[in-house]
Amino acid sequence: MEKKRKREKIKDDEMEIEEEENEIQFDNNNNNNNELINVEFTFSNIVEENFQLIKVLIQPIFEFEDVYVGDLSDILISQHEDVGTTIKVEENIFGVFSYIPISFYKEKKLHKNFIEKFYKFLNNKIEKYCEDNKKKGNFLNIINNNNNNIGLVINERAMNLAEETIPPAMGLITKEINECKEMDDYDKRYDFNYFIILSKFVKILDNKKNKKTNSDNNNNIAYYKFEYPIFLKKSLFNIEYKIPFEEKDMSIRENKNEPQFMNILIIKSDEYFKILKKELNCEF
Repeated sequence: MEKKRKREKIKDDEMEIEEEENEIQFDNNNNNNNELINVEFTFSNIVEENFQLIKVLIQPIFEFEDVYVGDLSDILISQHEDVGTTIKVEENIFGVFSYIPISFYKEKKLHKNFIEKFYKFLNNKIEKYCEDNKKKGNFLNIINNNNNNIGLVINERAMNLAEETIPPAMGLITKEINECKEMDDYDKRYDFNYFIILSKFVKILDNKKNKKTNSDNNNNIAYYKFEYPIFLKKSLFNIEYKIPFEEKDMSIRENKNEPQFMNILIIKSDEYFKILKKELNCEF
């Protein structure tokens, strides 16, 4: 899509948040544990120079799948004049946020390497892990119906990124797609009616019995993203599957002793935007 104008520079591109730093507390045991420091977060465009940093952030989504995250990084960079932002502290990227119009790219045969493998990944996971045949059929129909415009939500960030930064980031990229819709040459790629969201979580083990706690009790589930349970409640369909993390070196990972899972959900766009505005207080 050739734009008539470039995206305007973010006016309030810096914010200061008083954040409790656990690392500082650990290194300064003699100091007050409630010590606060100012951390300056910069919301910046996605640029080619950040390719490797972005690739590292999004790698966990498809770590064990036949989907190359370098292709996804290329897509994120190619969209930088339309939608997408990173959250930086100095030159380090702690989060990347965007919307990928996967249905549009599929129809137009754009970014074929990623799109074909992503659709294969989706269909395989739904076929394998959706046990209810009726739900499976409905799920697959939404995914593969060419009349549906589906967006993939990219919302990947470091574990220690302050929660206060997430609503502004999600509001910013939503505002950007609204601005794209006002362009003279807009091609409707962001007119989403469904969103796909992928997110990891862990199931906490009962250490005393060395087995999972009661699976009916949601207290044994720990989500990596605080907002994900809200989307999950409003989703049309979702599936979960265990990630074979034991195949990797777990020594540097969060929750390294707990079973790691991935959840894939699909949600109507109106429900998604309603959550952003009313539950997460995003401005757009």
